[in-house]
Amino acid sequence: DHRIEVEHSRIREEENRMNAELAALRAKKAQANNNLAGAVWENSISEEMTTVVGRYDLRIRAIQGEIERLQSERESLANSAP
Repeated sequence: DHRIEVEHSRIREEENRMNAELAALRAKKAQANNNLAGAVWENSISEEMTTVVGRYDLRIRAIQGEIERLQSERESLANSAP
């Protein structure tokens, strides 16, 4: 149970890091000038935001997989107890 809670904490930490990165990128995006160079920069930032979300999604899915493994292991142990 403790390990599972630790893994849930890791997910919250990853989500917080992702949100901080996205907030920084949104702030950059707001600075883009309303011209072609600004539009190109804004598009680049949008692509970077998509990459950030994808990276954290992979990390969070891996942690969720570990949680599922731990829960399955806990259930197996509970079912095999005399």
